[in-house]
Amino acid sequence: MSAMPPPDVPPIPPSGRQLRLPRYPDGPIHVSDAVSVVRREGVVWWFHQGMPLGSHAASDVAAFRHQSSMLCDGGACKLVEIERAFDVTAISVKRALKQYRAGGARSFFERKRTAREGPVMTPARLREVQALIDQGLSDRQIGERLGLKRDTIYRTVQAGRLHRPEKRG
Repeated sequence: MSAMPPPDVPPIPPSGRQLRLPRYPDGPIHVSDAVSVVRREGVVWWFHQGMPLGSHAASDVAAFRHQSSMLCDGGACKLVEIERAFDVTAISVKRALKQYRAGGARSFFERKRTAREGPVMTPARLREVQALIDQGLSDRQIGERLGLKRDTIYRTVQAGRLHRPEKRG
């Protein structure tokens, strides 16, 4: 027996690997037996068994992801029904559902903070860097000596927290 060759890597689609926005055709969309959606005057209305469930602007992707994942999590519709009804990718629906289960409704609307370490330029570090600037060292030399990025030093000077001596002559 010979080993099977590895599968070909699928080509990047012409549209790229960007988020595909949901499409809302005119008229009602029957997502499942229990869920339907109507777009009127730029507002998308969601219905569950004929009762209004909520609405959002047609351009509000976060609200779409929240509403669709909430319905999938509750069992009112399947992931594949959302994919087919709104022409969105399977992975985007799965990621939205995972986000909903991990962080709830709030996770779609609050601003995400990137992980940051503590401030690099502490008062003691500022004094240390200023002393090296006063000696005439370049940002690169200071960065190498203290383990700082050159850009950090440059931006601190631009912000006015450090001062370069004026060049003479």
